[in-house]
Order: sequence, then structure tokens, then C-alpha cells
Amino acid sequence: MRRVTSRTIMCGAAGVLAGLVTAVGVVALTQVAAAHGVTSADRDPAGLIEAAHLPPLLTVKGEPAVLRYDIYCAPPGGDPESGAPCDAGGTVYVRAGDSGPFRAVPLLLDTTASEGRYRADIPADIAGSHDGFSY
Repeated sequence: MRRVTSRTIMCGAAGVLAGLVTAVGVVALTQVAAAHGVTSADRDPAGLIEAAHLPPLLTVKGEPAVLRYDIYCAPPGGDPESGAPCDAGGTVYVRAGDSGPFRAVPLLLDTTASEGRYRADIPADIAGSHDGFSY
């Protein structure tokens, strides 16, 4: 049987005390963070945006290369469920191969497409590069 010494008791008490201090600190910081945190009701709906993109897996030489994106964002106004269209846009940066400077290509709305409604038409000199292209 092991003998209990005062050193063992002091080490155990110090461990329990350190655990309690840590727990109190974590609870206090959590409460402060929650009090100052932004709730989902406070967020600007215009800042909520998501873009989905499926890269072109196979391309045929000489065929125009197009990058397509589906963009979802909260519509203008206060009601994110209103069904109003999303007014999105942007720029895609592409380059020939894996190095070198990028070129800006505008992201345009294709109203005839049912999926991938936003498109970026890759310039022929970049799309036809022997090393492919990156973006």
C-alpha cells in the first residue's frame, strides 16, 4: 500500500485549484464573447454569398473554354426569403500554365443557362496553352 504524504496532497490540491481557475476563466471568456458576439439577426443579408463551381474536367482542343459558377446570395431588401434575384458579379483570374501573370476575365450572367448561370469566357490564347490553364 502506498503511503500518502503531504507532498502528494499538496500536488493534488494544486492540480484541482489549477483546473478550477482554468474552468472559471473559460466560462468568463465565453460569457464575454457571447455578450459581444454578432447574432445571425444582426448580420447584413447582402454579405451572405456562396459560389459553387465545377471545374472543366475535359476540354477539346480549339473548343472555347468556359468556367461556370452558380452564385447564391441574399436578395436586396430585408427579406432573404423573398425570392428576388441575386445581383452578383465579379472577376475570375486566369493564366496559361501554372506560373506567370494572371489575366482578369469578367464574370457575366448567362440568362439562358439553367445551371452555371454565371460564366467566365477564357481567352483563346490561354485556353489553348500547351500547359493548360489555371485560375
